[in-house]
Amino acid sequence: MRTTLLVDLDDTLYAYADVEARARLVVAAKIAEDLALDVPAVERAFAAARAAVKARIDGRGSAHSRLLYFHEMIHALGRFDALPKVRAWDRAFWGALVEGATLRPGAVELLEGWRAHRGKIAIVSDLTLEIQLWKIEAWGLAPRVDALVVSEEVPADKPSKHPMELAFARLGVAASDCVMVGDSDDKDGGAARAFDVPFFLVDTGHGRGQSLGAIGRELGVIS
Repeated sequence: MRTTLLVDLDDTLYAYADVEARARLVVAAKIAEDLALDVPAVERAFAAARAAVKARIDGRGSAHSRLLYFHEMIHALGRFDALPKVRAWDRAFWGALVEGATLRPGAVELLEGWRAHRGKIAIVSDLTLEIQLWKIEAWGLAPRVDALVVSEEVPADKPSKHPMELAFARLGVAASDCVMVGDSDDKDGGAARAFDVPFFLVDTGHGRGQSLGAIGRELGVIS
């Protein structure tokens, strides 16, 4: 019996797309006010800045940093005078996302059921540590997991082997002890298959995968 659950966070334990879009609108309005621009101009500048950051460092944890996108954006706009605003924009974005998100049905039951019936849990996520800690603390996940791995800590995002290897080391387990749950067959599933770890795909509304409750029942940790 496998005793360790590795689980992705974004779009796995909560639905990401809608809440991320709403958070972008919140921060775009704030930036537009601060820079005396209209919102569509801010959205275009943000998209260009994101693309520029991704072109330089895609595949690394820092490539997901909105702080870097905002920093890139003020340079591209010739508005270095706005540097003192960048951290506030980052907090506004993530604050709106954290406040607006809710855990998927079955998320808490899966985590608590696994802890009760099987053993250890690690969140293995592609993002930066500060932001993932913010989510985990705000949503009460910290007492329900035993370890956290973010791709900022290693050379590359999933499906790179590095996040998984760090999770094994932090939990003191072997790949043969683990199962993986995530929303991306390419990234989460690819990382799992590299170590022959069984992978369970979460249904994010595209007709593929299963609900977290169904996965928990298949694993025998939710009744």
